[in-house]
Amino acid sequence: MKIYYKIFTIILATTSLSVMAKTPRPIGEVVTKSADLVFKSPGEISISITTSKDLKAGKFTDKTRVADYRIISSMGSWSGVRFTPGTGEIDNITKIKIMGKNDSKHKLSLLLEPLDAHIKANDWIISRDEKHFFDGRININGDQIVQSDIYTVSIDASNFTS
Repeated sequence: MKIYYKIFTIILATTSLSVMAKTPRPIGEVVTKSADLVFKSPGEISISITTSKDLKAGKFTDKTRVADYRIISSMGSWSGVRFTPGTGEIDNITKIKIMGKNDSKHKLSLLLEPLDAHIKANDWIISRDEKHFFDGRININGDQIVQSDIYTVSIDASNFTS
């Protein structure tokens, strides 16, 4: 009986080795394909900016309103706003210095001020409540003399979830 057990063990071991020797291996070129899985927002979001009428170069006091903004969210979610990165020198989420289009030496310092309750997180100003509208103002930041020029302000908006 012991001899049969030893023969069986030898046959099993040699069979296993021969199977391992014949394990398939790739030959030639390995081909890879990938695809983007795009999950779209369940709702629409839009921004409007309404500039104050008759802005004239000259002396401005702190918090003078130069524009209003409104974010509209079709899904009634938390909405966020920020100055668009790369459009000026952003300071502390709510402040930006932008340059004049005609003369880059002309600077305008602005302040983003939401009218609704909000929090600041991850470089965004986010509505504290889920809403369809998130309104605010763009104001002069600090007393300053504004030179005659064209200053482009740009803001981003997004819906947020927790």
